[in-house]
Amino acid sequence: MKILINLFIIVALISFTHPAYSQCQDDDCEPQLTGAGIDVACFDYDSTATFIVGWAMGAGDFNCSAPDSSFIIQVSFPASGLWISDDPANDVLQPSMFDWTYSVANNTWTGINNQTVHWGDGGEAKIRAKGVIPNNCAVRIFPVQIYLYPNVAGGCQQAFIDDPDNNFLDPGNGVANPLSITLSDFIAKPECKVVQISFIVSNPVNNHFMEVQRSVDGRHFSTINKIIGDNKRESLKYKIADFQVNEGTTYYYRLRQVDFDGTETFFDPIVVRTPICDGEKTLTVYPNPVMNRLYLDVTGFESGEKGNIIIRNSIGETVQVFKDVVINDFKEIDVLNYVSGSYTIQLESAGSQFVQKFIKIE
Repeated sequence: MKILINLFIIVALISFTHPAYSQCQDDDCEPQLTGAGIDVACFDYDSTATFIVGWAMGAGDFNCSAPDSSFIIQVSFPASGLWISDDPANDVLQPSMFDWTYSVANNTWTGINNQTVHWGDGGEAKIRAKGVIPNNCAVRIFPVQIYLYPNVAGGCQQAFIDDPDNNFLDPGNGVANPLSITLSDFIAKPECKVVQISFIVSNPVNNHFMEVQRSVDGRHFSTINKIIGDNKRESLKYKIADFQVNEGTTYYYRLRQVDFDGTETFFDPIVVRTPICDGEKTLTVYPNPVMNRLYLDVTGFESGEKGNIIIRNSIGETVQVFKDVVINDFKEIDVLNYVSGSYTIQLESAGSQFVQKFIKIE
């Protein structure tokens, strides 16, 4: 154990001891986007929010050195003009080793690194924007395109080329890629004892799988659905129903995305509160098991509301049918002559069905 600890210390010292050069050479640098987020749950008309873009310099060797002006981060807001930067001189709140310029025509921020970046360097750039089109908070996870790539307009391209003599970490070439997916319209709609979740994934790249996760405190999340990645289509829409919820309870939902290499991204959570289900329609039967008379207890049905009641045996055969009965007045069924076994009782009303099981005994 002592040997392992010493080795770790040596590696740590080497990885952060960079040579004092910034000339352009084959260095196998691999800049990466590590995540993105927004600091508010609702970003609507005439409000402001801060977009956060995480980045880090990976590499194929510990001596990676990307000189200034060698790579670019680009943050493009929707072409629809949903959000803009109305004060470009002050909207970059945290430049994070980049010089930023804003294109009004393209509604895009472009950042070029303004110093030499080594393996292990990284940070978060923070850019403020203003909502200019009412959207009723429908878009809660931002559909902003974020790219990171070498600067082909005069930067050092060789810093991103593989040096086969220095493959301490990863022999791959330094190719900067966008985030694996663009997530938009992430919506959770609470209903009585169910939350309907929908979201759109655009431009999937290297997307292994996604997980929809739920939390009751906003900190500890568990996975409720796993979706295998589809990297062939440009845009995919998903719908998921979460029935494992209680009335009058606050829930947080978020999306976790995992690349094929294990890199994971967590998108900002959204919060909903399920309603109290006043007037919910229910059907209960008792006693169960039953010998002669089965009693029905119904709630939530309107006075005079009619429906059909169907009794079926364990193999699905119809045993008895009561058509067009007034539901609130239908209180019991004589099952004395039923054969012993398992049955279902189905109540049909106004396009809804309610099913309960019961057992007949002698």
